[in-house]
Amino acid sequence: MKIKGKHILIAGGITLLGASLWGGRRAFQIKEVAQQLQIQLRGIASLPQFFGSRIKTSVNIALINPTDTPFNLQSGGLVRLKQIHIYNKEGKLAAVATPNIEGIEIPAFGEVVLKKIPVESNIQGLLNTILLGSTNPTDYRVESQIEVLGQTFNI
Repeated sequence: MKIKGKHILIAGGITLLGASLWGGRRAFQIKEVAQQLQIQLRGIASLPQFFGSRIKTSVNIALINPTDTPFNLQSGGLVRLKQIHIYNKEGKLAAVATPNIEGIEIPAFGEVVLKKIPVESNIQGLLNTILLGSTNPTDYRVESQIEVLGQTFNI
């Protein structure tokens, strides 16, 4: 049998259809996992530096995947950690980070620790934290925005 142009086009069309169905299913799985991700403050990674009324330091943050599906989509910034807010135990904003980290991979039932994430606070945020006297990372609530395939999730 002689292979003709139309056979190549049909084979190419079937391949594209299969790839798009697989990609769509994978994107749905990634979005489902993103909705269940958890984030925790693991500790301060550097001493604070003062810049006028602003304070800069860095922290270690853990992203936790409690699902049985790995969270990994490496291509072209399709998954990006955009923003992190750290609140003290009274619920007041203590620090903000805008890391813009791409290529996040978290195994199923696993975690990844992002080290030395630069954060910034103002003097008032630092004073509130000092007055509360808490240095235990578990006393802080961490929220973040993660962008997956153009959709933003708050975790």
